[in-house]
Amino acid sequence: MTHIVINAFSAKRGGGITYLNNFLDNITSQDGFRISVLCYSSQKFEKINTQARYIKFNNLFSNPVVTRIWEAFCLRYFLNIIKTDVYFSPGGIIDYSLNKSHFKKVVMFRNMIPFDESQKKKWPFGYTKIRNFLLSRILLKSMKIADLVIFISKHGKDIILKKTNGNLNKCVLINHGVSKIFRKNTVLPTEEIRDQFDSDYILYPSIIDVYKSQKEVVMAYEKLLREEIELPKLFLVGEEYGRYSRDLRKYIVNNGLSNHIILPGPVDHIFMPYIYKKSRFVIYASQSENCPNILLEAMASGKAILCSNFNPMPEFGGKAVEYFDPSNIHDIAEKIKSFLNRDELVKQLEEMSLEESKNYDWSTTTDKTLKSILNI
Repeated sequence: MTHIVINAFSAKRGGGITYLNNFLDNITSQDGFRISVLCYSSQKFEKINTQARYIKFNNLFSNPVVTRIWEAFCLRYFLNIIKTDVYFSPGGIIDYSLNKSHFKKVVMFRNMIPFDESQKKKWPFGYTKIRNFLLSRILLKSMKIADLVIFISKHGKDIILKKTNGNLNKCVLINHGVSKIFRKNTVLPTEEIRDQFDSDYILYPSIIDVYKSQKEVVMAYEKLLREEIELPKLFLVGEEYGRYSRDLRKYIVNNGLSNHIILPGPVDHIFMPYIYKKSRFVIYASQSENCPNILLEAMASGKAILCSNFNPMPEFGGKAVEYFDPSNIHDIAEKIKSFLNRDELVKQLEEMSLEESKNYDWSTTTDKTLKSILNI
């Protein structure tokens, strides 16, 4: 029986934990294989797959420095002790000490920012810039020594194949799916959530960071207000990062937009279907993604979406969403105005996005992933 060991240490928030929650939840059969998950004690998975074994480490392993040191000096021996056949790192990093190990090694390429030259320039010299530089080297080296690289978009695959001159052992393209909670919308939100979102609003759900274009969206919204166009509120829902989010908040206050633009912070993932459904429509203005989970969630929620035209968004949205240039304030403003004035267009896009989202299913993603892993 093939023993697959999954390294979950890097899955703390966002796409990483979403991926593991859905991947583990959709394993329906374990004929011919068994799964162990390396995690730390306080890591929370939405649904625990009882067929998998969770090997829990001290909470010190939530610190990436501690994890990297342990992986460099101890991981190889630990994997041998538990008789590993396949080591799977969804976070994309394989320590070089595993290079000549007898077991197979699988990585997933998720983090696009270290390879996006135009976006990396936006960060000043400091921790984030140095981190992205180092990550690009580590991720490339990991993909080169892996027996299988799983790509989650054609866009990501094309970039890495160009960077490596196609020098990978084996690779496969498997898109992420969409959680069933966005199709069913059966979770009753708390009273606090209902009160917070008890208004007519446009929704932009994403972390607030330099490559997500929230400032351009805010400036486009402000432009329409200055034209005395009646607008729903704008909700920017997500965790805030660094100087960019502080500058954004300052801009909103200084320009008298606080009653129109709301930053409620991050919202528990299980309540997001409710927040999507209640919105007038969704904006997604990211300039750099690998697999845009938020776009897929909005589509599965049956919402009309104004979306960035940067790759890989058109790869996933197809003709079911309306695109704009996220660096062009005038373009964003015009597209928002078109959604406000054309109810028939909005309704048509709602139907199209829901239909298009059916191409992204977690059970299919999980099945393809397991088959690809077992085939090596």
